[in-house]
Amino acid sequence: MISGANAASYTATSNGNYAVILTENGCTDTTDCYAIASVGIEDEKLAAINVYPNPTLGKVTIEGAKEDQVFRLYGVNGQLIKEGKFKKGKNQMNFTDFAPGIYLLKVDEHTFKISKR
Repeated sequence: MISGANAASYTATSNGNYAVILTENGCTDTTDCYAIASVGIEDEKLAAINVYPNPTLGKVTIEGAKEDQVFRLYGVNGQLIKEGKFKKGKNQMNFTDFAPGIYLLKVDEHTFKISKR
């Protein structure tokens, strides 16, 4: 039993098995147990990636990438323009020779829309 946990919701602060005991008008019922095993685990893919300046006239900085993180750059029509791997930290991509328009930079499951002026 968790002392003081009697609100309509509860956020687990440690891993374990949790169930709810409901008591009303002298009757008690208990839910199934639910295993919570994700407290304190951070998904490194959720680390912040910043892309700037956007819109751009030339170079774009991609900050926060992990070592060897794969990227793909697409035109708005879906055509693959460039692909490669980032170095850890700050990386630059040169848009100077690209036509003005919208480009999509995909890094893992993240997609960034970049506007070239």
